[in-house]
Amino acid sequence: MRANSMTIHISDPVETVSGRDGDRRVNRIRGHKDGRHPPRRTRRARAAARVEIPNLHIWLDQLRNERGWSREIAAARARISTAYLFKIEHGRSVPTVDTLAKIVRGYDLDPAQRRHTYDLWNPPQRLPADDELRHQIATSEVNAHLAHLDAAHIICAYTTPLSTVLTASDRLYAALPGLRQAGNNIALWFFQPTARGLLVDWDDEAPHVVAALRAAIGPYRRSHHARALLHTLAANPHFAELWTRHPTTVSYGRPSGKPVLLRHTGSPNPAAISLQISEFHSPHAILVAYAISNASAECR
Repeated sequence: MRANSMTIHISDPVETVSGRDGDRRVNRIRGHKDGRHPPRRTRRARAAARVEIPNLHIWLDQLRNERGWSREIAAARARISTAYLFKIEHGRSVPTVDTLAKIVRGYDLDPAQRRHTYDLWNPPQRLPADDELRHQIATSEVNAHLAHLDAAHIICAYTTPLSTVLTASDRLYAALPGLRQAGNNIALWFFQPTARGLLVDWDDEAPHVVAALRAAIGPYRRSHHARALLHTLAANPHFAELWTRHPTTVSYGRPSGKPVLLRHTGSPNPAAISLQISEFHSPHAILVAYAISNASAECR
C-alpha cells in the first residue's frame, strides 16, 4: 500500500506451531497454515449473495459473471474498453444508450433480460400508494364487472405491479385462503405454508414467482413499496435462496399453455387455473388478472 512516497507494510498476526511436519506459520486471523488469504469477496459479490433491490451496475456484473467471462472478454464482446466496463460495473459511470445496446448485443441477452436491463437504465418510475390506486378503480363499472365475472365462475383481480391485490372478485379469496392475512400481496402469500400446501407444483412455480417479482421491481426500484416488500420476503429462506441463486433470471408474463394447479376440497383432482394478465388502460400502474378454472374441477 502506498501513501505519498512512503511504503507501509502491514503483517497479519502469525504464530509458529510445531508438529510432525516441523514448524509452520499459521495465520491466526484466517487460519491458513501458509498464511495465505483466500480470494477477497468484492462488494458486488457480497451484494449478489444478499437480497437487494436491483440496480444496473450490479445487474451487469451478475450477467458477466454468470457467463464466466473476465471483464476483458466481456468488454471485447461489447466493443468497449475494459476500463469503461469497470466504471459501469462499479456504478461510477452510467452507460449511454448506444453503449448499453452494445452490451446487450455482446452479452446475447434473452428478451426478458434485455427488457430488465433497459428498465434498470431508465429513470425509476413513481409507484402510487396502494390506497391511491384503489381509489382510482373504486367505480360502479369495476364493481359490476367483478360481480359479472364472479357469477360466470371467473376469478378477476386488479393488482399493483408488485402483486398487491387492490380489489378482486370473491372467488379469488375463496381460491387463495390466507391472502388477506398476507397483506393482500400474492408474492407474500405464495411463500406462506398455506400456499405451499395448496399449489401442486409449488417447487416449479417458486422460481417463476421470484423472477417475475425481480422484473416487476425494476421500474419501481426506488419505491418504498418495493423496498418494504423485498425486505419482508428476504426473511423467508426459500425466497432468499431463490433470489440469490438465480440473480439473472427475470420473467415478464406467464408461459402460455401452463396452468396453475391448485388442490381444493371436494375433489381428488387439482383445479387447473389458466391465467391472463394485462395492463389496465388507466392508470398504467394497475394490472388486471383473469383466472379460469377447468370445467371438471372448479375452485370452491
